[in-house]
Amino acid sequence: MKQLKSYSLAILAIFLCTTEVFCQAKNSPTTWDIFKVDVGIGFSDAGRYFLTPFQIPSVQSSITMGLLGASIGTSILEFDEPIREIAISNQSDNFSKVMNFSNVVGEIYTPIALSASLYGIGLFFDEPSTRVTGRLVAEAFIFSGITTTLGKSLFGRTRPFVNGDAHSFAWFQLSEPQLALPSGHATIAFSMASVLSSRIDNIYASIGLYAIATSTAVARIYKDKHWLSDVMLGSAIGIASGLYVCSLEEERTNPNKNQSFRWQLSPSLNGVNLTVHW
Repeated sequence: MKQLKSYSLAILAIFLCTTEVFCQAKNSPTTWDIFKVDVGIGFSDAGRYFLTPFQIPSVQSSITMGLLGASIGTSILEFDEPIREIAISNQSDNFSKVMNFSNVVGEIYTPIALSASLYGIGLFFDEPSTRVTGRLVAEAFIFSGITTTLGKSLFGRTRPFVNGDAHSFAWFQLSEPQLALPSGHATIAFSMASVLSSRIDNIYASIGLYAIATSTAVARIYKDKHWLSDVMLGSAIGIASGLYVCSLEEERTNPNKNQSFRWQLSPSLNGVNLTVHW
């Protein structure tokens, strides 16, 4: 009789444990549920990203930052043609091979492969941090890519290999030779670098990531595809976008932490001004 009671209690315990595990598994989010949540977060971040530039700061700060941006933009434009001459006069076979590798980092398929890999690994192995990093890379790439694409068409700046004139602008263009400003490769490279740097949070990793992104920007000048100001604006957009999406994620993770990062993109007579607030 005692053995029967023991067996009965054991069976009851196993049944209760199995039922609890089954209920937990049933109530736990599925891969599809997690994916839908991440997509929803992505759309929410997109709304905040594209509405943020329209937030009006104080009149005084707008005038100050506008004048500063115009001054910097004008100064950079004056260096475009001399820097191009230096790049063209110092080309070599060995350095061209390095630049070809650096150029690949800024190709459109690089952030797609990186974000998909990180997201897939994080999702498959139940590593939320890795999954979120993949999502943030994708967000920064898409948001900054849209910004850069619109800027290219809006400003219609002539690429350096066309006529060598750094002051040649033809507004609202779709022709490839007229899509110099901003640099898409620089935008992509720095959007990835800023997200990964923020997520890894290691000084040595950050130096390496930004060094690679900088080499991509240099490659675009070396290949005579962009002016110095093109890659600088593209880099700024990439960094601003990457830091912004990371700040939104930090805000979700630590809602009590004060987050004030925002950026503002505005046209000027010499191109475009990018204002970053934090």
